Amino acid sequence: MTLDCPILCLFSSASSRPQAFEEIACRSDTVLDVKDIARYSTTLGSNVTQRVITHGMHDLVLSREPARSEVFAAMRAWLNTLDGDVA
Repeated sequence: MTLDCPILCLFSSASSRPQAFEEIACRSDTVLDVKDIARYSTTLGSNVTQRVITHGMHDLVLSREPARSEVFAAMRAWLNTLDGDVA
């Protein structure tokens, strides 16, 4: 089963598994494997847009600048391409 709607998949440029809180946790995904996101998100439907966010953390909108601005810019740009396709 695939989704018929347009899909935006944003994910960090790196994954990490620090043993304790370290600086790298603020610029990588400490929860999900970004390679898996990249690989499997394309199977969700026929209209999937992927965007890698450099130094994004797991919750991308909480990332530090400039990653946070990159997230919102990517969302705006993607929404502008939809041309009313979103239900």
